Amino acid sequence: MKIDLEFKTRTSIIIILIWPFIFLFPISFGIIGIGNDFDLIYFSYKRYIAEMLVEGIIPLWSPSEGTGFSLIFNPFAQYFYIPGWINYIVHFFSKNLSLHNYALYTISAISIFSLGIFFWLRTLKIESSIALLSALLITCSLKVTELLRFPNAAHAAAWMPWALYGINLMIFQRVKLSFYIIFFSNIFILTAGYPYFIVYSLFLFIPYIIFIPIILNKKGEIYLTNYLVFYFYIFLPFSLSYLIALPWLLKVKEFLNSLVDRTENNWEFATEHVFYWKDSVGSWVFPPSSSTEGWYYSGILVTILIGFGLVYLITNNSKINILDKKLFLFSLIFFIFITYFSWGKYSLLFEWSWNNVPLIGSLRTWPRINIIFVPFILLMFSIAFKYFLLSKNESPSTNTNKLIISLVLISLFI
Repeated sequence: MKIDLEFKTRTSIIIILIWPFIFLFPISFGIIGIGNDFDLIYFSYKRYIAEMLVEGIIPLWSPSEGTGFSLIFNPFAQYFYIPGWINYIVHFFSKNLSLHNYALYTISAISIFSLGIFFWLRTLKIESSIALLSALLITCSLKVTELLRFPNAAHAAAWMPWALYGINLMIFQRVKLSFYIIFFSNIFILTAGYPYFIVYSLFLFIPYIIFIPIILNKKGEIYLTNYLVFYFYIFLPFSLSYLIALPWLLKVKEFLNSLVDRTENNWEFATEHVFYWKDSVGSWVFPPSSSTEGWYYSGILVTILIGFGLVYLITNNSKINILDKKLFLFSLIFFIFITYFSWGKYSLLFEWSWNNVPLIGSLRTWPRINIIFVPFILLMFSIAFKYFLLSKNESPSTNTNKLIISLVLISLFI
């Protein structure tokens, strides 16, 4: 039984890692390229650094931009993001870091994100086959695939579910593993070269750390002996990662402040990208009506099933497991909170934050904060799908064929 379980887990991991490259085959096979700033801004830095390193030079300066630009403190260069150095290893052996190689590296961020989703959902007692389906669905989400044009953003987002997974492990008192996962996940988020997501991640981690131990802790199965001890152990890896990255982040902030429009407390700048109720509704049912900067459409079947889950929660409350109920409600409340905040100038919450919270006023494109509730969309879907199957008197663990069919159908509706 244990061997069979381990085999299923290993198989799931392989499928999750490969699926983004299959789903995005026009890009992964070089049929089409990625637009926006992918080539001129992001790839050009990687190629330049790779060629310098092969020549035995460690480049700290980019002389080709204006009268010269700092390379080491430019977040676009992603200089200290350790997984990004795979690009230089590829160039060292192939002598040709191509745009296609870089596209594959960017797609790998979705694989990392999806695998983190799988492990995170499993710690929330989601059945293995449903967790697998949810992890595969993330590849189909427009909120994730639109990040491919911003490789740094894609890789920053990739480690958010892993940090959530690490937090859950701490609840189950797997202290050492939790410490390493949280530390490396957060250090990768901090150094991935997309400062916006560093700020956005705080909106994710702070409420999650506060409420998830209360939700998961169970009488009779004591996961936590002391909440203060839990918060202390969680504080250690997060604070250590921030402490290590802080000198570089301060220089990055200084670098960005020297650029055009990177000023403090500019209301027009902060609210430049509009995301309002029509965009939120469109993100669920009709993505063309929604702004690409914030949409999170994952397929109409995901929307329908989450709607089913909400109705089932209201009409069959007594039939729902208490943990599933709490997780679904927490996800829903978190979704409403972030959605309202993402409305920018139409949100009193955002206006208050802009006036009282540091950094809010100096950032823009706030609709992209929606990336942080993508995991919770999948969590609500997972719970809803479970009770959909149970309402049909079917067992999730014996529905492998239905799992595959569901994935194909959902993919067709993207």
